[in-house]
Amino acid sequence: MRNLQVFFMAMALGVTATGYSQIYAGGTNNDVDWANLTSGTQCQITGQSVSEASNQIDWQRTWNKLTGKPGETAPRVYDFTRKKVVVITLGRRDSGGYSVFVTGIRRGGGGRWVIDATERTPAPGSYVNRRPSTPFTVVTVDKMASGFLLNLSQFEPQPGYDDGYGYNNGWPNRPTNPPITGNPNDNSSPVNWSNLTSSVRSNATKQELVVARTANDFRRVYGNLTGQNGMIAPGNIDWTREMVVFVTLGSRRTGGYSVFVKSLRSGPNGSIIVDAVERTPDPASFVSQGLTSPWTAIKMDRTQARILLNMDLYSQ
Repeated sequence: MRNLQVFFMAMALGVTATGYSQIYAGGTNNDVDWANLTSGTQCQITGQSVSEASNQIDWQRTWNKLTGKPGETAPRVYDFTRKKVVVITLGRRDSGGYSVFVTGIRRGGGGRWVIDATERTPAPGSYVNRRPSTPFTVVTVDKMASGFLLNLSQFEPQPGYDDGYGYNNGWPNRPTNPPITGNPNDNSSPVNWSNLTSSVRSNATKQELVVARTANDFRRVYGNLTGQNGMIAPGNIDWTREMVVFVTLGSRRTGGYSVFVKSLRSGPNGSIIVDAVERTPDPASFVSQGLTSPWTAIKMDRTQARILLNMDLYSQ
């Protein structure tokens, strides 16, 4: 990584009294609780900026200015008494393949707080969408931190690089063993099941298994997990004969982690055991240095049996 050497006054979003931010040189560390909330590559803010939102009203206004979407669609923040939202935008880039993520938040001088963030640029020769992009990222931060300075570094991946997120701009993925999905056709399974959806980002803070037996429960769990409107949750579920099981890992310090269901088997007293696997990064691999919180969901035959979780660890 190389620190950008240009110092500037960053544009504020104009919905909170954050003033301005500057690029601030230094290393990375974590001196305050924070978590990723959401990110994207298209927003309405065309300049580089850092902005805070300290309550639900400010957050909804910020989300509307950032995305053009109604404030009510903003990812949910559960406790504004303890947390605030911080939005970082990169400004306009001439193509796709750019993104930004936070790697750490630490104390700076003069009572200020430094956000260490990284701009990821396209690898030379990689295929990217030629449409201009405006990358952004949003994190929640403990309210004790305020007056943010931005330390922005730049990382240019090489062809073949896998950041653990599955978005490789057309580059080949590193071989993985075991496969990242299970075997729903395993004859030893007591019920039929299949993979539904998964991601490496969520609001989950711990390892957990959650069962959704109705469409309403499914939308509620999906919305709480992803921070998105539950109405956009994956469909194609026959609730008269199917249900959904979510498995979450909780927070991980970097990219490169994922979770998948390997198999289902009969357990004690008529229960069903979900055998899941946490996949960890290869020690020699490059991974994104932002927090992740992997999860997966499967759909399976409806049953009133007790569902248990057995988690195995696979390290490459």
